[in-house]
Amino acid sequence: MGEEEEPTLFPVESAEAEEIDDHLAASEGREQSEEEPAAPAASDLEAAIDSYTPLDHNPTMEEPRQEPAVKPTVPKVEEQAPAIPHELNLRRMLAAAVDAVVLLLSEVLMLTVAGALLERSLPELIAGSIVPLALLFVCLHFLYYVLFNSATGQTPGKLLLRLRITGKDESTRMGIAWAVVRWAAMVTSIVPLAAGFFWIYSKPYGAAWHDIALGMKVDKV
Repeated sequence: MGEEEEPTLFPVESAEAEEIDDHLAASEGREQSEEEPAAPAASDLEAAIDSYTPLDHNPTMEEPRQEPAVKPTVPKVEEQAPAIPHELNLRRMLAAAVDAVVLLLSEVLMLTVAGALLERSLPELIAGSIVPLALLFVCLHFLYYVLFNSATGQTPGKLLLRLRITGKDESTRMGIAWAVVRWAAMVTSIVPLAAGFFWIYSKPYGAAWHDIALGMKVDKV
């Protein structure tokens, strides 16, 4: 006898069962194909996270430069000092030498004129009249310094060296009386081998004896 088929609650034909199986397989394949593109998206995200670098540590970013704080500068008060030591004193000595040369040339000119009038040579006049010539030189010296100092406070030598005599009140016109007094005080500086004049070298801005006695000074113009 042939084997009897077991009865089923829901008998389905074999063709229909195969069709259902094919349909299920197709749907599963469709779901897998829809889920597959998500994998590359996840891998790209992981790669982006791995390659991420914080901005604070980015070597391409330049840090802002901090400007150095500018400190206020306090101007220094420079003391007035001579550019050349004893420059003023050297000018005074040169001015005195120029005045002495002017006086000597003036006296020689006067003796030359006198010799021409008396028909005598210059050596003969000097040899025969030493005392009168000395007095003549003193008179020229007196008039020379008194007239120039009382008028402008500058002799030709001081004018050439750009010097001027000033008093305590910075005045340059001392008048005849003060000019005479200054000349007498200057003689006292000349008599002891001009020690009163060389006293100016005791300081860079030194003063002669007659300057100290009268409270006067000689400054550059």
